[in-house]
Amino acid sequence: MRTQPAWSTETINRVSDLLTPAQIKRLERKNKKMNKNEQPTNAKTERHHQNRVQHLRPIEPLNEKQQYLLDDLQDYDQVLVYGPAGTGKAQPLTSKIMTPNGWKLMGDIKIGDTVLGEDGTYNPVTGIFPQGEQEVYKITFEDGRTAECTSDHLWNIYCHDYPEKNRTINTTELIRKLNKPAYAKRLYIPLVSPTDNTWAAKDLPIHPYVLGVILGDGHISDKGYVNITSDDQDIIDRVSLLLPNDSKISSRINKIEFGICNLLKHSRNGNIIKTTMNELGLNGKKSYDKFIPTQYLNSSLNQRLELLKGLLDTDGYIGRTGDVSYCTTSLIMANQVRELIWSLGGVCKIKSKITTYTYKGEKKSGRIAYNLCIRMKDRHNLVSLPRKLERLSEHYQYNDSLRLRIKTIEKVRIEECQCIMVNSKSHLYVTDNYVVTHNTFITTTYAAQEFVKGNFDKIVITRPTVAIETSIGFFPGTLEEKMSVWLAETINVLKQTMSAEGYAIALKNGDIEIVPFEVIRGRSLNRSIILLTEAQNTTVKEMAAFVTRTGEGSKVIIDGDIRQSDIGDNNGLVWALNTIQHNPGLAQLSGMVEFNSDDIVRSGLCGAWVKAIEKQFKPKAEVIVSK
Repeated sequence: MRTQPAWSTETINRVSDLLTPAQIKRLERKNKKMNKNEQPTNAKTERHHQNRVQHLRPIEPLNEKQQYLLDDLQDYDQVLVYGPAGTGKAQPLTSKIMTPNGWKLMGDIKIGDTVLGEDGTYNPVTGIFPQGEQEVYKITFEDGRTAECTSDHLWNIYCHDYPEKNRTINTTELIRKLNKPAYAKRLYIPLVSPTDNTWAAKDLPIHPYVLGVILGDGHISDKGYVNITSDDQDIIDRVSLLLPNDSKISSRINKIEFGICNLLKHSRNGNIIKTTMNELGLNGKKSYDKFIPTQYLNSSLNQRLELLKGLLDTDGYIGRTGDVSYCTTSLIMANQVRELIWSLGGVCKIKSKITTYTYKGEKKSGRIAYNLCIRMKDRHNLVSLPRKLERLSEHYQYNDSLRLRIKTIEKVRIEECQCIMVNSKSHLYVTDNYVVTHNTFITTTYAAQEFVKGNFDKIVITRPTVAIETSIGFFPGTLEEKMSVWLAETINVLKQTMSAEGYAIALKNGDIEIVPFEVIRGRSLNRSIILLTEAQNTTVKEMAAFVTRTGEGSKVIIDGDIRQSDIGDNNGLVWALNTIQHNPGLAQLSGMVEFNSDDIVRSGLCGAWVKAIEKQFKPKAEVIVSK
């Protein structure tokens, strides 16, 4: 029997986040039995750990002041980060954010609202940070959709040349890369991944596939009567099955035209289809002014897919190479179908041309036709017609690698902006035209990376709970479960850096502790990286007890905004800042990083208040500026 080589104590400590406590104890007992000065290591586990370390993305500062913060985190055992939160990630107040009830303006978003994430799920907004007037940039993508943001807004970018494939950069850096030939037309963002959770199923008056067929091959009279012109029996048969109970497909009006009528001549409800067309505002609409009713565009995933199949089964075309297109003479329809494709995670471009026809031997110009070029990940979601699906299956060229290419970026105006903090696994949310955008934390990412590298044995996260105005004991569950209510975003950043599995193992093993401030301030922690957030809500006595408990080999990161204190003048963060500045010995051992109103530009009454408060609380000694 092969004997597994023993692991060194150093190796066990380094990979402890991957092992259960029982596994660690067994390995330690085995090492004692061997009684050797140097223990051999498990090469496979060592390689696994090194791979984890190598795949950690470097933290890229977005400006000089964030570089100061990273430098201080490396150089000092104690770092105080203070000033207004929320630098970066800003968008104009007029930007649209997708919510369960449809699009909502950025300026109307409130804490507690839920917004759509990249994965098709809705996630709560945990923070809102006004940014004042800023320069607004418009980003245009390959299929014509646009999004607006500020210069420091973050984007999750994909490029084939990136070793880590995905990289988070701000708009300014994005502009620089687009101006380089090596990156032009080669930078992408992820697409929305729709799920059944995006919108709830709607009680629609007629089946969405039937509406798609009517909009494609239907003629709607002024009185609401509907005829379908089609020589494809598969379409007629499926429509017949999906019609309301009181309706049916009549016999052929001519070779290719069918009518939809009542099943009973004297139905109490009248002609359901006629009534529905009137309610939807589609009576008398010609091919060039048809439209999709809003309730169908905001319906569930399956309902939108059925609508798309009805449209493409009739007015869709599958090319020889599997390319998919849709044609209409209605500009409204063209834009709505494009939005439909976007909402389903696809890419859609619109091209237009003037049609021509011959009348009495003379060639004449007709209406403008709009041709939509469609790309989606799943070909089975595009059509249901057997002959079209067969052609599509043979040649379809797109797969899970489908992404959205960035085309241009231009400065458009100056406008009031704000950024939001979203509690999502990917830190992404959906803004204008189904564009996926980003939010993130620096200090938490740093802490997670240092732990993974083995530089610290433990991560300890804490915060005072005074600002919530509710006792922590009112919440059920363990201490970790109670604190997760207020530390959700911090926890998500840890999971993103360490992986959800690594975080869960570390938490189970006690290598990550999430505790209320009232508990942590009385302990002494060695080789730990300790995160104290919302420090502006600590008292002087509490802060004094906390800073004197730092153990050997530990690093303490304290962050807060002294302008948002809920406890009055007895402020522990202000006391700590002033104490450090008046004690040269402490100043040499502590990093101090500040963000101020110059970093978050505000105007009007809000700006005046910020500057006035800064004068009151700003430490007299000079500090490094950032957050």
